[in-house]
Amino acid sequence: MIKDEILNITNEELDKIDLSQFKEVISEYYKQYFYLPSGEEHYRLLTKISSFFNNINVIDLGTHLCSSAVALSYNNSNIIHSFDIKDYDESKDIKEKLTGSNIKFYTANILQTNQDLLLSSPFIFIDVDHNGETEKQIIECFKQNKYKGITIWDDIYLHDGMRYFWNETCKDFEKYDISHIGHWSGTGLIIFE
Repeated sequence: MIKDEILNITNEELDKIDLSQFKEVISEYYKQYFYLPSGEEHYRLLTKISSFFNNINVIDLGTHLCSSAVALSYNNSNIIHSFDIKDYDESKDIKEKLTGSNIKFYTANILQTNQDLLLSSPFIFIDVDHNGETEKQIIECFKQNKYKGITIWDDIYLHDGMRYFWNETCKDFEKYDISHIGHWSGTGLIIFE
């Protein structure tokens, strides 16, 4: 089961992943983060999890500077659908460099425009507002629609709103704190079955 594979990932195996293939597309600003070891940043974890799936639609919520979408694109048999409610000027050059890749970018609120795509994906990465409220809306959508899949949540300990979201809003779900192999600000795994 993929959940068990994720829970058995070690920092040592993540830190051996060669991310150099992405050096031309990662923003200059994000290069200082993208190549950091697991447990500090989550990009190596995302590349590893992407390799557990083949020929699926992966959802990336929160495009910003495209770094998560790039990491998720590591397994090029998958199609990455990256959504953000805003189109950032800083990401335009990166998106152009990624034309023809296995990443598709959308400027839209997926809960309002592409909910069927969201709910059909077996693997979703969520890195949105970090206020706990948007994350709660996503959880409610999953509950109401009986979503089945694996979700990774970024920044679960970033501040009070996210800590409340993780500790209270998500308390009845099958969840795991995988920050030790993810992001210093917290990485959560929630399984929906």
